[in-house]
Amino acid sequence: MYNEIIERIKQGARFSVDFKKKELKINGKAVSVEGSLGIKKYDNLDEWLDEVEDLYDEYKYSKPTQRSMEKERKSRFKALSPGELLNEFGHDALSNPLSRDVAQAKLEIFILFSMVNGSFNPDELFAKDWYYQGADKSFIMLKNWFINN
Repeated sequence: MYNEIIERIKQGARFSVDFKKKELKINGKAVSVEGSLGIKKYDNLDEWLDEVEDLYDEYKYSKPTQRSMEKERKSRFKALSPGELLNEFGHDALSNPLSRDVAQAKLEIFILFSMVNGSFNPDELFAKDWYYQGADKSFIMLKNWFINN
């Protein structure tokens, strides 16, 4: 299911994820997030976080699109702007084949599906603090994205 949804987004479908409601919408229509989700089930939070941080890196360095730049302010996660990508990598930065829309979908849908399949329990990650900061200090997840306070 995961790969099929990502493929639809590559083809231009829009998506939205609501972690609190455990809800995914594609082109405004709710998608069932039950059954075989097509992602690995992790038994260890650290292993799961390694995977999420890899997906975040893909997102952070992904190629911005017009659509992703329009919704940048609403995005949960921080990615590099076109100027920051150019400063860090030169013109090679914009040749990244992974668009920001797709990278964001891969990250957010993976997190959602991980909540559903039991790999990610927000109560465990946020037991001691209201946020999680990854090895890359720009990778932050907030407790209130997942849990009503």
